[in-house]
Amino acid sequence: MEANTSLDNDLTQQQRTAVELLLQGLSDAQVAAQLGTDRTTIFRWRKSEDFAAELDFHRRKLLEQSTARLQTLLDPALDILQKQLKGDDPKTALRAAAILVRMATPSRIARPPAPKHQRPRTADEARRQFNRALEEYIEAPMPGQVLDEEDDDDAEDE
Repeated sequence: MEANTSLDNDLTQQQRTAVELLLQGLSDAQVAAQLGTDRTTIFRWRKSEDFAAELDFHRRKLLEQSTARLQTLLDPALDILQKQLKGDDPKTALRAAAILVRMATPSRIARPPAPKHQRPRTADEARRQFNRALEEYIEAPMPGQVLDEEDDDDAEDE
């Protein structure tokens, strides 16, 4: 974890290490074991505004980095699919076409890029941002599903 990407919260070094371990996917119990503390301590830290905001900030940074990496891999992957479409093997061409049709639905292509999230100042703000992002994800159209503009207008009226 880089110091310049931190929220500069008043976390102890042990808490910063806990954030790093949690970002690696370790459970509270595993983090506690590595830090030589009790699992309830990790649980209590998670309830702290500063700790929760720091953890959320770094999770978002990891998500942004992963998204950027996926975007860089997209062009080479499309090149491969294009070669398969033009290839001599009809089964391979059909598989490539099916992948493209599933992934390139109008709802995915036409969606504007998600706004960049600003760093939350409090744990409550971080939770609200997360809940909004989760709701957008849940409400996003499935592949092949096209949003009716009337549905969008109805949603705005509510």
